Amino acid sequence: MSQTKLLEVGDKVYSTYLGKVRDLHIIDRVTKTLAISGGMRFRRDYDFRIYESGEHFSTCDYKIETPELAKEYFLLQFSRKLAKTDFSKFSEEKMTAIMNLIENNQ
Repeated sequence: MSQTKLLEVGDKVYSTYLGKVRDLHIIDRVTKTLAISGGMRFRRDYDFRIYESGEHFSTCDYKIETPELAKEYFLLQFSRKLAKTDFSKFSEEKMTAIMNLIENNQ
């Protein structure tokens, strides 16, 4: 099913690879035909063709924000932060509280 929408400033576009969310692009500028997020350029009429320097097609899929994509991206960010956390700086009491929180919600 095709989504037809003109991208506007503030719209969120998620890049996915093999069905998994990888990154978030927030549209920060638009022209008559393009929506721009940092160095990424999307067609404003939203056919998901992305234009990158030297490339005409991308292997990623790009999708506008849905509640499901937003939740998946939140979980991705959460797991990335957990992976980078230095738990040796936590007190044993805090570690126990974290473990209890995790165990009680599974």
